[in-house]
Amino acid sequence: ADDSTSQFPTLQTVGVSPRCAAVILLLTGAFGQTAAGVLSPKLFSLLHLGTSIGDKFEANWEYSKPLFTKNKLQTTLEAVSKGSEAMVFTELSLGRPALQGMQTICSSVDSAEEGSLAGTMVDGVHGTAKVRSSASAALAQSWNW
Repeated sequence: ADDSTSQFPTLQTVGVSPRCAAVILLLTGAFGQTAAGVLSPKLFSLLHLGTSIGDKFEANWEYSKPLFTKNKLQTTLEAVSKGSEAMVFTELSLGRPALQGMQTICSSVDSAEEGSLAGTMVDGVHGTAKVRSSASAALAQSWNW
C-alpha cells in the first residue's frame, strides 16, 4: 500500500509557553516601546541570543503580521502568557520566518534556569504580563467595555 500522505510537506509547529508568550509580547512592544527598547536587548543578551536574533525576529514578525490582525495575535499571546499551558502555532498561521524566530526564542526562554539572572528576568516579564492582563480585564469590566 502506498502512503499518499508522504507527498505533502510536514508543517512546522512551535509550542509557545506562557513564559515565552510574555517575552514575545515584550519584544513586539505590547508593554510599550520604552519597555521593549530597554529590556529586550538585555534579555536577549542574557538568553545568549544577542540583539541580531531579536532584530531578525522582529523583522520576520512584521512580515508575518498580515496573517493576523495585531489585536487578535496580541490577545492570543496575552491569554497564553496568563495561563498555564503552551499553545501550538503552525507555519500556516504565522509564516515560516516568524515561526522559526519563535522556535529560537522559545527554546532559549524555556531553558532559562530558575534562579539564574536570565530566568529571573524571564519570570519578571512573565509576571508583568499576567498582572498587566488581569489589570486590563478588571479595568475593562469596571468600565463595562
